[in-house]
Amino acid sequence: MGENAQDLAYRLRITRKSRGLKREDVYLYVGVGRTTYSQWESGARNPSRKSFDPLCRVLGVTSDWLLFGRLDGLPHGLVLKLQQAADEK
Repeated sequence: MGENAQDLAYRLRITRKSRGLKREDVYLYVGVGRTTYSQWESGARNPSRKSFDPLCRVLGVTSDWLLFGRLDGLPHGLVLKLQQAADEK
């Protein structure tokens, strides 16, 4: 899946924070446990294919963003927030 687990984990974190979501908001929507989601955001584990579509829906992003860092197709306001979050890294 994608470039590597750390890149995916980073994009999960900054997207969730840019959207103003709590971890609980995301893992409950996706239907996974707190520990599983924490492992996704830490890069210890990747989301399953089954979880990926709901994950993209709750975060309001494309799979191309999460997997490859491609910003095309994302709302402009979100792109600005993501770029700002990346600059703060």
